[in-house]
Amino acid sequence: MVSRFVPDSGDIIWIDFDPVTGHEQGGHRPAVMLSPFAYNNKVGLLLL
Repeated sequence: MVSRFVPDSGDIIWIDFDPVTGHEQGGHRPAVMLSPFAYNNKVGLLLL
């Protein structure tokens, strides 16, 4: 069984920002996590 990865604040992860509307940047880009591990693990929502 594969365990799921839950990032912590300060981690740099790769996010796919597609699809985009207007003039937003899309594609596969790095993002810095702002929300702490406990929040990400409990809620399942990440704040970048």
